[in-house]
Amino acid sequence: MTDSMMGIRNEIYNDTIDEVLKIRDSVQGEHAIKNSPNSLIYLPHPSDIDKTSAQSKERYRAYKARAEFDGFTGATLTSLNGAMWSTEPTIELPSEIEYLIDNSDGDGTPLAQSMALTASNVIQVGYHFLLADYNGTQANIKHYPRESVIDWDFDEVNGVNQINFVKLCESFSHVDKETLQRKTETRILILGLDDEGNYYQQKIEEHDGMEVKGEKLYPIWRGQMMQSIPCEIVTDEIAQAGQMPCTFGVLYPVALKAIARYQVNADLKEMIHRNAQPTLITEGWEAGDGKVIEEMNDGKELKLGSNGGINLPKNVKAKYLEAKSADSPLFTYLDINQKEVKAFGGSFDTSEAATEAVGVAKIRSAEQLRALTNIANSDEAAYRNLAGICYGFMSTKSTTPDFTIVLNKEFNTSKLEPTERAAIINEYNMGVISLEEAHRQLKAGGVLEAEIEVIMQEIETGRGTISQFD
Repeated sequence: MTDSMMGIRNEIYNDTIDEVLKIRDSVQGEHAIKNSPNSLIYLPHPSDIDKTSAQSKERYRAYKARAEFDGFTGATLTSLNGAMWSTEPTIELPSEIEYLIDNSDGDGTPLAQSMALTASNVIQVGYHFLLADYNGTQANIKHYPRESVIDWDFDEVNGVNQINFVKLCESFSHVDKETLQRKTETRILILGLDDEGNYYQQKIEEHDGMEVKGEKLYPIWRGQMMQSIPCEIVTDEIAQAGQMPCTFGVLYPVALKAIARYQVNADLKEMIHRNAQPTLITEGWEAGDGKVIEEMNDGKELKLGSNGGINLPKNVKAKYLEAKSADSPLFTYLDINQKEVKAFGGSFDTSEAATEAVGVAKIRSAEQLRALTNIANSDEAAYRNLAGICYGFMSTKSTTPDFTIVLNKEFNTSKLEPTERAAIINEYNMGVISLEEAHRQLKAGGVLEAEIEVIMQEIETGRGTISQFD
C-alpha cells in the first residue's frame, strides 16, 4: 500500500513516526509499552547470539514479564497539563459562533477542552493540526494529531509562501451489522490549493480493494472560494515559514529516559532472579572424603542454614557464595537516571505535592517553562484565527467583530504557605509594597478572590494582621 495514493508518506513522517509512537506509548504506560508492535525495540532481547530457540524465547518472555516500566512520563504530562489549565481560559464569542464554547468540533467537545487537548498533544509530540471545517450547516474546529498528518507541501501561492497540500489519514473501526465482524478502514482527506489557488477538499477511500477518489469540494467563505487552507499548526516553538515542525515535544526526553530505565530494570531483575538462590561451595576435600561423608550422613543432601545439619570430613568447609546485587552498576544507573528525569522536569514521584497548589505543578525546568509559554501563545493564536474563520462561514457580515480567547500564562504559580501570606501583609503594613501589589501577590499565590476581598477590606480599615494567616 506504500506505493498507492493512500500509502504515500512524506519522508519526514517516515523518519519520525516511530519516535512519535514511542512518546505516545510511554505516556500510556507499561501495558502499551509491553504490547506495542515496537515492544522488541523498547526492550531488545538480552542475548546477542540466540534469539530464536524455544529456550531463548522463554527467557525473553520471562525477561519482559519481570521488567517494570515506570509511569513518570504520563505523570509528567498530567503535571504539565495541570500547570497550563490551573486557571480557566477567558472566552467571549459573538452570537453567531457562541455554540463553539459548548461544541467546538461538532462532536460535543467544549472549546476550553479542545484547547487543552491541543496543548496536551503539543506537549507530547511537538505539534497538533487544526482545521476550520464547514459542513454546509455549521462551522467547527477539527482535530488531527501529528500521526494523521502523513504528507504535506509548501509553495508560494497567491503571493504567499504557505502550506498548499496536506494529506490526512484517519483509521476507524466499525461493526458490520450483517456479519457482526469488526472492520478497520482507512480514509484519506486531501486539503489542497488548485492551480488557480483555490482551496478544496477531496476524499480517497478504498472500496472492494480499489482506491476511489472523490470529487473536489470547494468550501465557500463569505461568498467566495478560499485562497488558503483554513488550518493551524500549533507548536511549542516559533515556527519557521514554509516548513512543518520536525522536533518532538518537551516530553520527549522524559520518554527516552523512561524507556532506558525500563531496559536497565529488565537487566537488573534478571540478574537478581538468577542470583536469588546462593550457590553452595565446599573446599578442603581429600581422597576418600566422598565415601566418608556419605557414611557420616547416611546419604543426606549437603545443606546449610536453619534446616541444615551436616557432618563434614575433618578438613572440609562449606559455605554459600552470594552475589552482591546492590553493588551492581545497574543500581548506580537507576539513581543517575532518576536525577536526569527530574532535571528534565519529569514528575518522578508525588513527594512534593503537598507544597503545590491543587492541580498546579511547579515547573522545574526552564526548558519546560519556555515550551509551555510558546504552546499557550500558539494555542491561543490558532483558536482566535480559526474562530474568526468559523465566523466567516456562519455570518454574512464582511468583517469579524472583536472577541476574546485568552489562556493562562502563569505556569509557575504555587500556593502560598500561611507564613508567606503573612509576609506579604507585613510588607504592606511596613510600606514596602502597595495595596494593589499585595492584592496581586495574594491572588498569584492561590488565595481565593472572595478571601482576598475580605483581607483587603480589613487592611484598609487597619484590622489586617498576621494572625489571620496562621
